[in-house]
Amino acid sequence: LVRSVRGALLLSVGTAAWALSMAAMPLAVMGPRALLLLAQVAFGFACGLGYPSSHAVVAEAKIDARYRTSALSLVNSAAGMGSMFSNFLTPLAVDRISWLCPFFMFAGAGLTSAGAVAAFQPAGGDRDQDKKAPAGRSPLSIIADAR
Repeated sequence: LVRSVRGALLLSVGTAAWALSMAAMPLAVMGPRALLLLAQVAFGFACGLGYPSSHAVVAEAKIDARYRTSALSLVNSAAGMGSMFSNFLTPLAVDRISWLCPFFMFAGAGLTSAGAVAAFQPAGGDRDQDKKAPAGRSPLSIIADAR
């Protein structure tokens, strides 16, 4: 799937599917057990798109080969940092607001980031043609240009 679809498009679709699954989870918990199982399967499929599509985005980016490993390290570190942040934030939200709050909070963050990835991805184009473009940029210069 990652090889047939642009990485940024797959990342935005996967993140949106993850967010919608996250938002549906409280409703599934209140429903029959089969609905909860179906929601968890959908959530698992959406989660399974995260790493392959983010790695495809790095592979498709015009990053100098010397810096690709650093870019992948930044992507993988960001995932771990996101987990640490959510582990800190979730108990606070549950204690102060409701057990439903983290589901909708993270779903909103996921939909926002999916929209941002979709909005900033290159328009169309052939994947092979993109790979012929000159390389030579570091991951940090690409992040700085995105601002």
